[in-house]
Amino acid sequence: MAVIIGLISLSICLLPLRHGPLPPLLIRQPQLPPPPRLVAQSFESSEPAAEQQRQPPIKSRIKKPPPPLILLPWQKTLSGLVALSVLMPLRTSGATRFMKVHILVMTLMLPLGMAAISTVRQRKIPPRTPPPGGAQGKKRRAEILVIRHFLASAAALYGSFFGLVAVYRHKVLMGRPHLTTPHSWLGLAAVGTWLAAYLAAQPHVWRDQIKARKFSLFTNKRWLWADATHRRLGTAAFVLFLCAFCSGMLGWAVLDPRIARLGSVAIVAIGISTYSEQIREKRRKWLRRLAAKQQAKLLEAAVEEGSSE
Repeated sequence: MAVIIGLISLSICLLPLRHGPLPPLLIRQPQLPPPPRLVAQSFESSEPAAEQQRQPPIKSRIKKPPPPLILLPWQKTLSGLVALSVLMPLRTSGATRFMKVHILVMTLMLPLGMAAISTVRQRKIPPRTPPPGGAQGKKRRAEILVIRHFLASAAALYGSFFGLVAVYRHKVLMGRPHLTTPHSWLGLAAVGTWLAAYLAAQPHVWRDQIKARKFSLFTNKRWLWADATHRRLGTAAFVLFLCAFCSGMLGWAVLDPRIARLGSVAIVAIGISTYSEQIREKRRKWLRRLAAKQQAKLLEAAVEEGSSE
């Protein structure tokens, strides 16, 4: 009996070697624990996290209010008040007719210049409501702002010509010499620089008509362009005009000295605040250049010390 049991057990042991491995049903599979739910949760939460990373942050989607350095709200209001304070005593003053014309047109250059600067800077601000027409509507809006800039600056320039002629006639009638005061030289430089900025813009405005050889005063003008020379000349013209305006206020005997001093302080505040961003950018560039020069000098000194050793 023991021999029979041994033979049966031996045949069972040799069965996998002769006929291959046992079927899976005859092999007892080990019981593995179920996968933890944390893995499934992390896999499920990975997709929303990726979607959240793709979406822009909430702060970037909120429309920010336009910066005050572009709109220049209080600068425009203050320039109008200064011009009003100068024009109010003009009617009752005993100045000649030509002198009144000179003061009138030159004073109006202040609010017109501020309006021109503020209008052309508004191109950088997206509108609160998108204009109809998509990209074409945005282009048309920018063109309208540039046209307003041109009208304001051109009106100030053309008015200054009348002012120069009027003060010239006033000097001739009074028998006084020309260009003998800082105010006269500053005013002449301001008008000349303003005219140079105006002329620097003309090749860009009429470029399409020059190529097509078709002249039209009201159509086919290129209003959207950028030119560093025109921008620099415009900045210099307005700064020179502010200096001439201050000297004229302080030198006009009809105007109350207190009003003249307050107006001059207001003019200085308008000029600094209008170009404060440009001043900071110039300062940053100057500091970067200075740091680069210092690093170059230190590098040269280190190379000389290494070569001497």
